[in-house]
Amino acid sequence: MTLALCIKEAACGDDWIEDEGTLKESTLLSKTVNCNDIASRHTLQKDIIADLVEVLRIVVEKSKQHFNAKYRSQVCEYIIVAASALVVIYEVPFSKFLHFLSSFPREFIVSGGVLHSKIMRWFNLQGVMYSNKPLSTNQEWIARNLCNFAESFLKPQKINPIISYDDEELDAWRIEAERWARIFCLGVLEDNQISQILIVIQNHVSEISQCVYNSNCMPEKLLLLILSLLKECQAQKQFPNNMKGNRLKHGRKQALVEFVGGEDLPGYFTLVTNVSDVILSIMGGLISYARSSFTIFWSADFSWDGPLPGSVTGKLGGPSQRRLPSSATSSVLRAILALKTVSECTIWCACLRDTLVPDSVVILLWEFAWNVVNASIPQEEMGAEIRVGAYEALVSVCKALAVTTCPSVLTSMKVALIFEDTPQERLIDELVWRFLQSINVLLQMGSLARSRRAVLLHYKWCCLDSFLSICRRSVNPCSGMPDHDDSAVSDAILENVISDAADSLESADEDSILPILRTVRWVMNWGLLKRVPSNNSVHNQKKVEIMWSLVQSAWTACSDCNKRRVAPIAALLSAIFHPSIFGDMYMHDVGNNTQGPLKWLLEKLLEQGVRSPRTMRLTALHLTGMWLLYPATITFYIKQLKLLTLHGSVAIDEDLDGELLDNYVAAREYMTLVQSTDPELTEAFVNSELYARVTVAVLFHKLADQVESVQLSAEKNIDKDVLPAFSSGKMFLLELVDSVVNDVDLARELYKKSSSIHRRKTRVWQMICILSRFVDEGSLQQVMSAMHKCLYMNNLPAVRQYIEIFAMQLYLKFPSMIVKQMAPIFYDYGMKPQALSSYVFIAVHVLMNIAPVSLQFQLLEELLPPLLPFLTSHHHSLRGFSQILVYRVLRKFLNITQSTMHMEHQNIALEKKCLQSLIAYLEGNADCTRLRSSVEKHLDLFDPVASATPRGIFCFKNGDTDPSIELPFECVPVSIVEYVIDFLNEVRGELRVAMEEDAVNLKNEELRSMTNHDNSYSDMQEGNAKLSKTSGTDSSCIMDVFSGSIDDSLDFQKKILSHRFDESINTKLSTSGKNGNGFTLAEIEVEDQLLMSAIELRIKEIDKMTGGRQDLIVVASLLGRIPNLAGLARTCEVFKAASLVIADASIIKDKQFQLISVTAEKWIPIQEVPELNLKEYLKVKKRKGYTVLGLEQTANSIPLNKYPFPLKTVIVLGREKEGIPVDIIHVLDACVEIPQYGVVRSLNVHVSGAIAIWEYTRQHHQD
Repeated sequence: MTLALCIKEAACGDDWIEDEGTLKESTLLSKTVNCNDIASRHTLQKDIIADLVEVLRIVVEKSKQHFNAKYRSQVCEYIIVAASALVVIYEVPFSKFLHFLSSFPREFIVSGGVLHSKIMRWFNLQGVMYSNKPLSTNQEWIARNLCNFAESFLKPQKINPIISYDDEELDAWRIEAERWARIFCLGVLEDNQISQILIVIQNHVSEISQCVYNSNCMPEKLLLLILSLLKECQAQKQFPNNMKGNRLKHGRKQALVEFVGGEDLPGYFTLVTNVSDVILSIMGGLISYARSSFTIFWSADFSWDGPLPGSVTGKLGGPSQRRLPSSATSSVLRAILALKTVSECTIWCACLRDTLVPDSVVILLWEFAWNVVNASIPQEEMGAEIRVGAYEALVSVCKALAVTTCPSVLTSMKVALIFEDTPQERLIDELVWRFLQSINVLLQMGSLARSRRAVLLHYKWCCLDSFLSICRRSVNPCSGMPDHDDSAVSDAILENVISDAADSLESADEDSILPILRTVRWVMNWGLLKRVPSNNSVHNQKKVEIMWSLVQSAWTACSDCNKRRVAPIAALLSAIFHPSIFGDMYMHDVGNNTQGPLKWLLEKLLEQGVRSPRTMRLTALHLTGMWLLYPATITFYIKQLKLLTLHGSVAIDEDLDGELLDNYVAAREYMTLVQSTDPELTEAFVNSELYARVTVAVLFHKLADQVESVQLSAEKNIDKDVLPAFSSGKMFLLELVDSVVNDVDLARELYKKSSSIHRRKTRVWQMICILSRFVDEGSLQQVMSAMHKCLYMNNLPAVRQYIEIFAMQLYLKFPSMIVKQMAPIFYDYGMKPQALSSYVFIAVHVLMNIAPVSLQFQLLEELLPPLLPFLTSHHHSLRGFSQILVYRVLRKFLNITQSTMHMEHQNIALEKKCLQSLIAYLEGNADCTRLRSSVEKHLDLFDPVASATPRGIFCFKNGDTDPSIELPFECVPVSIVEYVIDFLNEVRGELRVAMEEDAVNLKNEELRSMTNHDNSYSDMQEGNAKLSKTSGTDSSCIMDVFSGSIDDSLDFQKKILSHRFDESINTKLSTSGKNGNGFTLAEIEVEDQLLMSAIELRIKEIDKMTGGRQDLIVVASLLGRIPNLAGLARTCEVFKAASLVIADASIIKDKQFQLISVTAEKWIPIQEVPELNLKEYLKVKKRKGYTVLGLEQTANSIPLNKYPFPLKTVIVLGREKEGIPVDIIHVLDACVEIPQYGVVRSLNVHVSGAIAIWEYTRQHHQD
């Protein structure tokens, strides 16, 4: 993807318009200018243009390996855009051009594909002006080269009437022919250009019909061109333009109908008309050539003296090689190719113009089929190998017979002569019987190699698939009713086929599984087992035995497949779980609680589905459709339905939708599954883990609709016809209700959000909400008890909201339980606030949605009084939640506003006055209004009834099911309680932010005041110096008194004042002689001197221990890890840094910090500066004369050993991973970095800080 995008950007640059998906008009117009200008602006040199196209083709081929179809489509689009900008079509060699376009997936570039319009835009650009030639369009260039390529392709490479070739060479020719047909059918050519090219084919067919060697045409290549042309024309109908949109709008069923044969597309009618005319005109020549070719199958000489080629080429299990001489191989391949071409042309004409299929064609096909099944079986290996080729040709012939068989054909005289004396009504029966006899004899003979027998077995089931598709009405119009038809094959043959299928499936290869399962499905369609009587145990046992053998062999075959493809899985489901036998109870339970074959197979599929999301989703789709048709069978599958309900795989099958779009066979098999009754909903989740649950939810929702529709029409109790539907839904409901109460995981109260338990609880309650319509009087008490118990439990909001929805359904369906249960609950004041919030929510919505209105006012009198006290609850969420809901109730039922309240008469009841005042407060208070406006829109959208439907549960965005929108957790919307809690948390967060901003402002103000205080301190220091000179007082003592930086432990109050400071006190003491305690003044002065001496000694001792610190401040406010901070504290103390700045000073009390710092926090000054105040702190230090450095690797950082550290330095350390933020770097004076020489260029922040501190110390302590 990245490479393709880079190629597109390099090719287009600014010329690409992303919104329109095209180049600018100026770029497009530049394609019409002179050739030299184009060569200089938009094309490369011709000698490398072919290499460029080849490189683009390789990118497209590589993209095919990705599983996501959208990814592949995007890569292809980028390559087409790049080619449009770089390459002028006429300069590309036509063979490279064919190879390039054929590398794109067909579904992308055919008419209606996602890239068709871009390719057409590239093609429709006007061609360039040749030097001396007239103006030529790309369209003419393509038409001319298509015609030339056909002529050169058809011409033999050797001038030799006998040309030998094998399957590999034929495949190589087929690839070339398909590339040619791909361009021919793109819709580029005009009507006359199409006719000119088709005339070439028409002329050469007339040449080969004469069976004479022609040096201008090789018949095999001509037939390959015709086959490729028909294949591409059919592909135009297989990939309609609006396939993707119709799948979501009308459902996959209708979209796939269009996929395999839908509406006409632009230009398709012209193409089909021309091709059909040519096919009809060349049919006679093809018949003549086919008649002369297929005689090899029964008239050849089977003797051969030399050794035959090996049976296997390449690795074991690789393609099987024909064990024939080269000349015989060419003849067999020629006959197969001729008959296949005639058959495909017949099918084409029958599908488009069934009345114009020539009788000669049908006679040829029937004659060949009859000859093959009646020919004698050769004993030699070479003859058996040639007969394998005949059956290979019969596969295509049988497909044509299946679409052309009709009574008028079979009654014609020429056809009747072919079948000798066989009655018309037994023609198909006789043909199939002889076919089975002949091919089984050939398989049982030992003349064929093992690999060739496997190939023959594949041909056998492909032919049977076509034979069994012929209905009885096609043979005899008088048989069968208009609304019913049977097989043209008898029951005896059908029984033989079903038994043979069970035996063949066990050893079948992957290619044969699909035709065998299709054949089994045809047998089921014709109701073979349904016609077996069910009135006694013997017949039932016989049917069960047949199904057991079929089911076990089918499972063995499908489980051995390496890849879980859509086609075999869908074929298995549609063939085994068939409507003709699904309603038979013995197929599910044979008695005595012993599982039947269908139940056994379903368990195996679900076991595989745990590992394979595709298997699980296809199984859920088909089985839910079958259960809807036969609801009585649901009782056997309660356990399996529970598994589907709780299923959730982390694996996402993104390629499922892409395979259905890319693969025609997979799409047809998908159509055979029973489709969902709500395809728009289910298909939106086809690539998500919710698909299985959505299909189960739709199943029970439709069953409930059936029950209610019968009840309304009959106006009585449940009708017996829908009793199984109701009883099965009720049984499943009770099973899930019992699980949420008694299951260990589903009943757990303590679990993490988004855990597996959380998901399982959410899934089961979603399904219980859908099943709420199956609650009746008999199960009401059990369900109510479980519901109340779950409401009392601790559950996350995602689970609790579904319990609340389920409770609303019960109370709306059974109103008598409201007064009986709800009112006493609200008087239980000791209930958990979480449970009370749920009951308030339930009560309010039941009150507002129940009918009739008289019942609403009756319930209002019962429920409103106990609800009002919750408006004053101490629990904030319950209080806010109740205010919102009660306000909605009062506004709806009382219809009072502030304006009408003041206009009413004052003599009203006290209760009404209270309610009026309450409404006025809730309506007028700013906080209440703000809270209400935040959740009111969600309350308006909430519908308790719709929320219990599949669309209400799984349409997660206002009914939106757009798969491009990312799915929330289990499709759970945010609950109303969560909105209230989020609002309250948001308000708290705003308050917290405001308080933090105030704290930051206060801290910044404090830091600014420190600067002013330091300035005042400097002035005071100068005054003290002057004072000391005049008074002889030590200035340091005065400094200690006024200094704000002195240790608080030394800041004490002096109890004795010197006489120098107060002469009046000195005089008073002198006159008294002694003080009150009997001490003389001299004795007091002596004590004063001793005390002062002791204090001075103590001060000197502390200064000796803590003094002499460097003027270095280490700032670690950006650090958060305790070991780094503790290590820095220890390092700063060792090198006597002035202080260590951290974000939170309380961290020094942490035990881990103290263990690492080893008491360093007691000696190093630690200052607290939060990160929010760091910038202001650094600015303050800069004003004080400090140089602020950052230890960070920047573009302008200076090596640490080359930077001279100033004496007053602040070193800022960055975060452990991110480093120093950009806004802090802008405040720094410089950045320094530690030179590093190893591979790892990163040091621990503590180690880096220690190195920087040591470098500062080294520079300032050289001595």
